[in-house]
Amino acid sequence: MLQEGLTTDELGKLVVEDLKPGTYQFVETEAPFGYDLDPTPVVFEIEKGQVEQASVTKTNELSTGSVELIKIDEDDAEIKLEGAEFELQDSEGNMLQEGLTTDETGKLVVEDLKPGLYQFVETKAPYGYDLDPTPVVFTIEKGQLETVVKVMDNGLTTGSVQLIKVDQDNHEVTLEGAVFELQDSEGNMLQEGLTTDASGKLIVEDLKPGTYQFVETTAPEHYQLDDTPIVFTIEKAQEITMTVQAQNALLTGSVELLKVDQDDGTLTLEGAVFDLQDGEGNLLQADLTTDSEGKIIVKDLMPGDYQFVEVKAPTGYELNKTPITFTIEKSQIDRVNVTALNEKAPEDPQGPGTEDPDKDDGNTLPSTATNLFNLLLAGMVLLAGGIGMNVFVRKKSVR
Repeated sequence: MLQEGLTTDELGKLVVEDLKPGTYQFVETEAPFGYDLDPTPVVFEIEKGQVEQASVTKTNELSTGSVELIKIDEDDAEIKLEGAEFELQDSEGNMLQEGLTTDETGKLVVEDLKPGLYQFVETKAPYGYDLDPTPVVFTIEKGQLETVVKVMDNGLTTGSVQLIKVDQDNHEVTLEGAVFELQDSEGNMLQEGLTTDASGKLIVEDLKPGTYQFVETTAPEHYQLDDTPIVFTIEKAQEITMTVQAQNALLTGSVELLKVDQDDGTLTLEGAVFDLQDGEGNLLQADLTTDSEGKIIVKDLMPGDYQFVEVKAPTGYELNKTPITFTIEKSQIDRVNVTALNEKAPEDPQGPGTEDPDKDDGNTLPSTATNLFNLLLAGMVLLAGGIGMNVFVRKKSVR
């Protein structure tokens, strides 16, 4: 070493004088700010008798920087997203690198970037997440030593659900006007006032993957409220609208039958037995019997036409087979009341205490046996008469 600490000025120059003829070399020991050190010797020669100043040039490469992009979940920064793909572009959108993909830790690193303005542009979202093509801009500064860190989040791809409200007994009948709450899996209300339309449907969109439930708050007209939660799950990366079905039963009504004497409506009749039939005569319930007050009460009857048919009359009364029809209307609140009449059975013409000659009391012999008995009895009488006549004749002869 001949000299040290030789430093270029603001013009990038340094001058060394009074050098004897010979071969020399400059060796860089410290690079300019923002440039890489180049220790390659710069050789030059001072010729004997040289008048003009020797001149040499040395170049330096700008120091490069690096950038790290971290891809996270929009709602939970602890969740790192693998598989997002990016292009690296310059400030004018020209592609410099492509297929840059986040690893299992959600990171990708690009090195050897000269100072300047750059941007990442997402070309493929992580599985189950929405693509976000918004450029992620960053700058590599001159002389920058630390890695630039950029964080980018993605929102989960949302799904949708369709609820169809139908009649419990006829799924072809769809029900308008059912009102629901949408709740999360813990029962917290997310949306309210969701109402089925004329086709019995309601649709909810933009639901992030997870478990939800519909809870009915208002039933369709004429139907019973069913607040049993309807649970469903939006799957990750779900593309199709899932469908759930909700059913309602029609509001039911009730009927009271009162059985009375035909001639005295205040006289109620116990023990009359009825069948309950639908409007077409199909048996629905059997052996319905009037109680001590002459009543039968049937509850939980769907709207429609019905009839009572008497199958056994009360004691002492004639059977009345005439169907007693009634209708349960939709949303009927009051109980339907019907009255059944019976006529007393005619009294026994023999009167009380008079035996019926045709009545079999268990002691009467069959007609064949009676005839045999009568013949035997007549024979015995004739035999006895014959014997008596013979004795009489003998006595007369002796005399």
